[in-house]
Amino acid sequence: MDDAQKGAKALDNSDFAAAIKCYTKALTVNPHATDYYIKRSTAYSRVKPADGGPKLKEALHDADMAAEVTIKEVPDIKVPTQEELKAIYRAQLEGGSAASVPSLNGPPTTQEKKDTAPETNPTQSTANPPTPLPSNTPSRTRHEWYQSNDSVVITIYAKGVPKDKAAVDIQETSFSITFPLPSGSEFSFVLDPLFAPVDPSSSKFNIMSTKVEVTLRKQSAGRKWATLEGTGQQEEKISSIGAAILQDTSNQASQPIKTEKAPSYPTSSKSGPKDWDKVVSNIQKKEKKAKKTEKGGDSKEDGKEDDPDSDLSDYGSGDAVDSFFKKLYANSDPDTRRAMTKSFYESNGTALNTNWSEVGKGKVKEHPPSDD
Repeated sequence: MDDAQKGAKALDNSDFAAAIKCYTKALTVNPHATDYYIKRSTAYSRVKPADGGPKLKEALHDADMAAEVTIKEVPDIKVPTQEELKAIYRAQLEGGSAASVPSLNGPPTTQEKKDTAPETNPTQSTANPPTPLPSNTPSRTRHEWYQSNDSVVITIYAKGVPKDKAAVDIQETSFSITFPLPSGSEFSFVLDPLFAPVDPSSSKFNIMSTKVEVTLRKQSAGRKWATLEGTGQQEEKISSIGAAILQDTSNQASQPIKTEKAPSYPTSSKSGPKDWDKVVSNIQKKEKKAKKTEKGGDSKEDGKEDDPDSDLSDYGSGDAVDSFFKKLYANSDPDTRRAMTKSFYESNGTALNTNWSEVGKGKVKEHPPSDD
C-alpha cells in the first residue's frame, strides 16, 4: 500500500493528521497529482479543534495548487479563477451555497470575470432565482464530533450565530439546537435519541464567531459512542435486559424459604454422606443408656431399638472405648465430638483429631502404625 492509499484510508477513518502526512509524502513522489492536493485540502479543513484545526489557510493553498496543476496539465479545461475558488470556499465555510457564486452558473465565463458581471447580466439573476438557496443552506452547515473518556464534543460550523436567538436544549437522551441563518432560513439540528444518556447539568455549549461548540457529558464514563444518534431498538434492548433482571430478582424473592437441613460433609463413602450431628447425638444416647444399665435400668430406651448409625456401628466394632477417651469425649463441646467421631471413623481407627476446622474440610486419611 503506497502513501496515497494510506492517506485515503486515513481520510475515510477521520484520521486527518495521518492523512495529511501520507498525502504530503505522496506529493513528493508525484507533485502533479491534482487529487492529492484536493484530498490534503479536505484533510486540512477537517482537522479537529482539539488538534488545532480546522487549518483553513493550508486548505485554501492546496485548493489553489490543485487548480494550477489542472490548468497546466489540461490547458483547454474551463476552471474557475483563483479569486472565484476563494469565493466558493468562503461561501461554503460561511454556510452558503456554491451555487450563489456566479462562476458556476453558466458558460459565459468572459462576462463573469468582469467586476461588473452582476450589473451587465441582469437576465442571469432571473434565470437563476435565489429561491432554492434557503432550502440548500442547512445542508451546507456542516458539523463534526469527537469524544473523550467522559464527554462528546459536537462542533457546528456556522458564522455569526446570534446568541440571543439560538435555542439549545440538552436532555438526558436527546439534544437539539435551532438558530436563524444570515440567509433568513432557520438551521435545526436534532439528535433524538442520543447514542447513550448524558448529564444535562454538567453539559454545556459555547457560541463563537465562526462555530458553535457543544460538550455533552457522558453518564457512563469510558463508554465509547459508535454514533451520535441511537436507535429505538437499542433502547428496547436495554429495557428488556433491565426487565429480565428485575423479573429474576422478583422470582428469587418469591421463592419459599427452605428450612435449614443438617450440614453435609465431604465423604467418599459408598453409602453416601453421614450426618455427624446425628452420630454424636446417638453416642450421647448410648452413654445415657450405659449409665442406666449400670444403675440397673433398662438398656433399651422406651422400647426402641438402637439406631443403626450409633457409635459402635459406625466404628465397625463393639469393643469398649478406653476410659480416658470416654472422659475426654464426654467433657468436650459438640464440635470437638464431631471431629473425634469423624476422624476416628474415616481413618478406620488410625487417627483421632479434636479440631473440627481441620476435620470438616474433607475425608480424614488413614495413618497406619509404622513398623518401628
